[in-house]
Formats: sequence, structure tokens, C-alpha cells
Amino acid sequence: LRARPALESAVRTAIASTYIELGEYDKAIRQIALDTAARRRAVPAGDYGLATSISRLALAHEYAGRVATADTLLRRAAALYAVHPPPTPEEYATMLEDRARILTALGRPDEARRMLDTAIAVQRADGTPIDSLIVFTYGNAARAASEANDQV
Repeated sequence: LRARPALESAVRTAIASTYIELGEYDKAIRQIALDTAARRRAVPAGDYGLATSISRLALAHEYAGRVATADTLLRRAAALYAVHPPPTPEEYATMLEDRARILTALGRPDEARRMLDTAIAVQRADGTPIDSLIVFTYGNAARAASEANDQV
């Protein structure tokens, strides 16, 4: 697979997704790290796929309880997304929501609420938000608001 980074990335992503579903986060992290390395070999300057891989790595760290690591990775992914934006509004909103969820966990709910407000606006912009996505965004917004009120 090393000679075919795109194929390696696809295989590693599938394996990592399975490990995440099984709650085997450290095994998932290993596979996603290998996926990220394959993507870097394929496109050294980075692209949307690399940003997505880094975001997936952050998610696995979040699930494993390593919120600070997830935050660092999501900031790295955000820098790549700034250059290689998500192709759909839904993916952009998901990126914002992931970052906001971490900010809430880190005790920065006011920042999170601003991001979630933007995510909700993006999801509602075309008039037909995907219910299964926006419900999670509203839930995270409620959690951030609750955390912000607890800090007052």
C-alpha cells in the first residue's frame, strides 16, 4: 500500500472507522496517523483530504478523552481548511461544530457558541437543513450555553 497512498488512505480510513465504532480509540488513532502520513506523501502541500484526516484524528483523540490534543489537531485542520475549504456547507458546519465541541470541553463555551451560531446559520442557509445534522448542532449549542451560564 505504501506505493499507492490514495489506496492506503482509503483502507486505513475504513479500518479506523471500524475501530472507532468498536471503542478502540488508540487503535483507530494509529490507523488515522498512518492515513495522515499517506495523504502527506500523496500531497505534501496538503489538501482538503489531509484536513479531513487530521479532523478524524482529532475526533478519535476526543473520544479517547484527550481533549487538548484534539484541540491542537483541529486548529491544524482549520488552517488547512482555510486554504482548502470543505466542498459543501454541511461539511463546513460539521468542521465548526467539531471545533466548538472541543472549545466547550476546554471551558471556552462563549467561543463555542459563536462557532455554533455560524454552523446553524450555514446549515439553515439553503432553507432545507439536514435534520440529523442540525439536531446535533442545536444540542451542542445548548450544552455550550449551559456551560457559559455555569461560569457566570
